[in-house]
Amino acid sequence: MVGAPAAHPRQLPAPLASINLHYGLTEDLDKPAATPRQPWRFFGLVEIDLDRPVKSLDAILNAIVMELQRAQGTKVTLTLEIEAEAPAGFAEGDIGVVRDNARQLKFKAESIGFED
Repeated sequence: MVGAPAAHPRQLPAPLASINLHYGLTEDLDKPAATPRQPWRFFGLVEIDLDRPVKSLDAILNAIVMELQRAQGTKVTLTLEIEAEAPAGFAEGDIGVVRDNARQLKFKAESIGFED
């Protein structure tokens, strides 16, 4: 004898839970599709022309940073990374001056250093 259906139907596995076995997907097909999310983050890396660093920075500020700031609530962070290599090494006096200048210019202490 076949019994009556159980009062609580068996739970379907998650991938099948959204399927209506009689009519297909349970999503409301009359709803408009979700609008794709707009890009929300910009990032970029560029080398600055050491012969004309002020001109290069001015161009970056005007062409990129100012444009990014047009969007309401935008937070822009501009970071300057410096790398220098001297095949013969840096003189002790130069190392001291650079470290002192970096401290005075508020470089993050953990971000500065010289390597052997």
